[in-house]
Amino acid sequence: RLLDIAAQRGVREIVAAETGEYVKQPTSVQVRTADQLTGS
Repeated sequence: RLLDIAAQRGVREIVAAETGEYVKQPTSVQVRTADQLTGS
């Protein structure tokens, strides 16, 4: 999974077009959507 790999490599934040469903999110990785960044 992308979140697991990101956590292993030290990524702090992921920006995506939309979020899907996931069972557990690593606490070290913050997931945001593009809309959250633009304030839409």
